[in-house]
Amino acid sequence: MRRLKRRSFLKLGGGVMASFFLPCARGATGSTDCIIIGAGIAGLAAGDYLRKKGWGVMILEARERVGGRVWSRADWKGKNSMDMGASWIHGVSGNPMAEQAQREGIRTVTFDYENKAVYHAGGSQITPEEEERIEKRFRKTLKLANATAEELSQDVSLRKTFTGAEKKLGWSPEELAQLDFKAHTEIEHEFAASLEELSAKYWDEGEELSGGDVIVPGGLGSIVEPWARGQDIRFGQAVERVSYDRDGVRVKTSQGLEMRARKLILTVPLGILKKGKIVFDPPLPKEKKDAIGRIGFGNYQKTAFLYEEIFWDPELHLFDWDGGATGKEWAEWVNLYPFTGEPALMAFHAPQAAYGIESMTDGEISDAATDALGSALGKKVPRPKDMIVSKWGHDPYSLGAYSFMGVGATPADRTMLGKPLLGSLYFAGEAVSENYSATMHGAYESGLSAAKACLGS
Repeated sequence: MRRLKRRSFLKLGGGVMASFFLPCARGATGSTDCIIIGAGIAGLAAGDYLRKKGWGVMILEARERVGGRVWSRADWKGKNSMDMGASWIHGVSGNPMAEQAQREGIRTVTFDYENKAVYHAGGSQITPEEEERIEKRFRKTLKLANATAEELSQDVSLRKTFTGAEKKLGWSPEELAQLDFKAHTEIEHEFAASLEELSAKYWDEGEELSGGDVIVPGGLGSIVEPWARGQDIRFGQAVERVSYDRDGVRVKTSQGLEMRARKLILTVPLGILKKGKIVFDPPLPKEKKDAIGRIGFGNYQKTAFLYEEIFWDPELHLFDWDGGATGKEWAEWVNLYPFTGEPALMAFHAPQAAYGIESMTDGEISDAATDALGSALGKKVPRPKDMIVSKWGHDPYSLGAYSFMGVGATPADRTMLGKPLLGSLYFAGEAVSENYSATMHGAYESGLSAAKACLGS
């Protein structure tokens, strides 16, 4: 059964963009037509569009690389870069990411969500017949939970309506445990949020592109790189203050850089806005701050493991481990061998489990993964020869992975988040996208929209 939605978030590899670095002295000042904060997909899309329209554009990026939450890491022993942020192009039909891959001759491989196994502790595998029965119970429960939410005058958590539906349907303790695991892998992993955090009314808002999902074996950074070519990107410049009025904007960075411009497009992750990492003068309007507060920003952790040889089913694309109460930390795995030809696995952790993994040492993570795989496959398994961990929740320039609809949030909050201020301050990024939040194409289209709005105002 295909996922409810398989969302992406964003990433890119270290070092490949060095040729675009333009040094900027501490305390320097200057002006341009448009300042863009953030060299992720939204910022690069906006900058590329405005530059081609003849505008002077400067992109200020806190990190030492482009891509933001698109991060293809080459700093490990594997032959291929490893995507530690966004991993899929979701829906290739009409998707600007897929179109970019085709233009650049970048290889993609279709991901088959039905090519999957679910293991119990001890190595036994759930039969297709049992998986189908669990799926039917899950869909029936979710349908009732959604119907209940529609009737409510006030939003509650998805956990509340889902649990209420379970009680009405009278599932057994064993069936409830199966549904809990199913909800974790199908919903909590999808939206990087717990059922307690998700809005019962709007948790699954938005649309989905058709055409299936694909993986880029060489890393999604190869798709981002062309949009950065020729752009004026200043790395290591974390913006601390934004002043704006009808005449323009002024920014100040952590390195003492001060810049003026007619327009500014802000593309930082929602986590940065939620934590108030940028001071706005004047302060953001109450309605925008309220929208920032209601929209959630979840954590989705990725850990990649490289082995000497394959000891799992090489044909599978995906497998889950239902290890009971302790199995959620290592519930979902992607087999990278069919895509890269290397004996590598990617484990996914969300949402509370993500913070738990991030707090562990590499040695502890390796030990825990080895124990989990051994239990899932029912045999002793080797330790990895190399591993890398994403740790988005602790990334100071992200503070999480991607946005979700929290309890009390509505689609109107995304509209409010993207609303320009005083004709000079514009907002973009996946959290602004009303139809395609938490995806690369949603971020890209939001950047284009902001750039076009700058030209038209």
